[in-house]
Amino acid sequence: MKPEPRPLLTPEAVAAAQANIAKLVGQLRRVLLGKEEMIDDVVAALLAQGHVLLEGLPGLGKTELVKALSRLLALDRLRRADFHCTARHFRL
Repeated sequence: MKPEPRPLLTPEAVAAAQANIAKLVGQLRRVLLGKEEMIDDVVAALLAQGHVLLEGLPGLGKTELVKALSRLLALDRLRRADFHCTARHFRL
């Protein structure tokens, strides 16, 4: 028995989703100036229900991006965030 095909979204639903995504991206860009590509990549991974590995030197906004995303999406707490250093492994 085949499952019923899911109906396509209406144009209004697509427009509403686009507006919500644009609002989220806009708010993240207010928090992290000059990190447009990183924000776009993280939001794309979120929409695709994927995973993200943010690499970079300390102080470049990786943790701030995750915290801001968590606040904007009203998440009570992060499901998992790992921080890797050369000698230590921290888990939240």
